[in-house]
Amino acid sequence: MIYLLLNRHATYYSAYKLQLEMALGAQKVTWGLLSYSQTTHSQFNADIINALVGVRLVLEPITQADSPEALIKATQACALESKPFVIEYTRIRKRVGRWPSRRLMGKLALQIQGEISYEKPQERFYLIESAERYYLTRLLHVPVWTKPSYAQRPHAYSAALSSELAALAVNAISKPGDLLIDPCCGSGTIVYEALQRGRQVKGYDHKWPWVIGARENLEAFGFSSLQDKRRFIAHADARTLTVNGDALIANLPYGRVVDIDMSRLETMLKQLKTCAKRFAFFSGQDLSELLTRLAYTHIKTVNLTIQASHPRYLCFAQA
Repeated sequence: MIYLLLNRHATYYSAYKLQLEMALGAQKVTWGLLSYSQTTHSQFNADIINALVGVRLVLEPITQADSPEALIKATQACALESKPFVIEYTRIRKRVGRWPSRRLMGKLALQIQGEISYEKPQERFYLIESAERYYLTRLLHVPVWTKPSYAQRPHAYSAALSSELAALAVNAISKPGDLLIDPCCGSGTIVYEALQRGRQVKGYDHKWPWVIGARENLEAFGFSSLQDKRRFIAHADARTLTVNGDALIANLPYGRVVDIDMSRLETMLKQLKTCAKRFAFFSGQDLSELLTRLAYTHIKTVNLTIQASHPRYLCFAQA
C-alpha cells in the first residue's frame, strides 16, 4: 500500500479525490490523504502517478497514532534504520492541542537509527498531521509531468477548458489504449491531454474554423500532419454524431462566451449516450437531473466553480 497526498486546492479537491477513486480504486485515509493498494512496492509505476492530476507526494506508510506520545512509541517499536535522512513536515488539517512540529520531529528523529543530514539526505521521512491523527511516512516519489504544456498552442479560445481539468477527466473515465471521443473539441485540449496519456482519441466540432484551429494546434505538438488532417479532428455536429468509443468527454457549450438552450442540450446528451459507455461532461449547471431523465446511470457531480459569475460543474456518468 502507498499513500497519495493531494494538493490543497479547495475548489478542485473533490475532483482530485474522485479521479483517484475512479482511476486507481484509491480509498480515503483522511482529508487530503488517500491509500492505493498494491501487492508490492516494486509494482509502483511512476509514469501512472505522473499522469494523474492533483497528487503532491507519493508516500510509503510506516506508522500512525492519535497523539504525539503514541507516535513516538510506535516509531520506536518499528526499529527503523536509515541512510542519512531528514524528516519533513506537512499539516493537512489543524488539530487542537498540537505539539510544535519541530519538537515532535526531533523526538521522532531520535527513534531512527541513522545520521541526520539536512544538506544531502538519501532518505526523506514525512510527518503528516491531520485533525485526528499523525502519520509517519517515507517519501517514494514526487510527481512531475514533463510533457509540453498545451497552453502554448497557436489557437486558443476564451471558452477553452484548462489542461488540468481535461487531464483529470481523461484519467477518471479511461485507461491507456481506450478510444476516447470528444464531440465538442474546440481548440483540442481534451484530445491533446488524452493523446499524451496513451489513449486513442477522436475529436469533433461543428464549426469549421475550430476544426481547422484544433488540427493546427495538434500539428504544432507533433500529433498530426498536413497529409493526415482528419486523423484526430473531424467536422461533425454532436447532436447527430454516430460513433462508438470506450469513453466520452465533452466541454459542453455554456457560460458567458458560448451558450446553449436546454432543448438543444437535451437533444445533444440523448444522442451522445449512444456513443460510449462512460462519460464526463463539463457544464455551466448541475446536469444530474437531466442525465437521470435521459437514463444515464452512476451519476456523480463535482462543483468546480471558482467565480460565482461563471459556474462550472463536472458530471460523470455511465450509459
